[in-house]
Amino acid sequence: MIDNASADGTASICQKDSTVTYLYSDQPYREFKSVWRHVIADALLENCWVLFVDFDELIVYPGWPHVALPDYCAELSGAGFDALFATMIDMYPHSPIDKCRYMPGSPFLEYAPFFDGGNYRLLHRRQKSEYPVPAFVVHGGARERLFFSGRKRNANLLDRWFLRRFLSLQQSPMGENADRILRRIAFSFVRGALPSRPPWMSKIPLLFWRKGTRFSGGVHALKPSYDLAREWGALLHFKYFDDFFDKADEAALREQHTNYGAQYKRYRALRAELACAGLSFDGSVRFDGFDSLVSRQMVRVR
Repeated sequence: MIDNASADGTASICQKDSTVTYLYSDQPYREFKSVWRHVIADALLENCWVLFVDFDELIVYPGWPHVALPDYCAELSGAGFDALFATMIDMYPHSPIDKCRYMPGSPFLEYAPFFDGGNYRLLHRRQKSEYPVPAFVVHGGARERLFFSGRKRNANLLDRWFLRRFLSLQQSPMGENADRILRRIAFSFVRGALPSRPPWMSKIPLLFWRKGTRFSGGVHALKPSYDLAREWGALLHFKYFDDFFDKADEAALREQHTNYGAQYKRYRALRAELACAGLSFDGSVRFDGFDSLVSRQMVRVR
């Protein structure tokens, strides 16, 4: 546990738990988040399966919740894989955010069981020489729908067809060269109807750590090469509770996140609208277990 100069009682909680290795730093998160991760993993976690998640994320994977995570890692090792790709799925309540009174210690899914079910897309990464894994990335979901604009035009019927046919999560992430060429052509056609710099909605949160491994900022891409499992997991991301805007205000003022907190400044701009209307729309889906992600190709199973 890296405590980055918190003032909310985190230190006393962690120091009472003998299973927690508690580390403190008052250095700026924006500049040192990757350094902390790499130094600690190289020093303490070499040749171990390591899970990198934020406190507001819940990992789900094939066999969850019946298969324990150490057993699942053993399955991956036995199959010759040393890393797991995961989609990031923003979860939210059906009610307006300011009415979602989260009680600390309660299961997140009791308060925020909904997600966007059909507006994700899969793209191949072109410039991946420095951080080659993975060769693809996922965009879309509630965060992009609500907070990322910059589109040159509105999507038309042909745009939607291209997205479904060539860029949906139903497509193979690797595919043949001909498929990749078709996807690049499709993307060049629809890109004007998409945000110019959309958020990455995928990570590699679980891997068998090898000394010298490095992430590109967050755990979205890494080097050197790893053997990704053919199946996918997911990170259910729980941000949208009644304290969301207070935290967004703090993050925007601190400017410690990507692009000096630009994403959190977007959140603040839509405060009044989301506080009253919430995040739900006609494409919202209730999470009813891992199969509800499998049926929408948001995760993969063998």
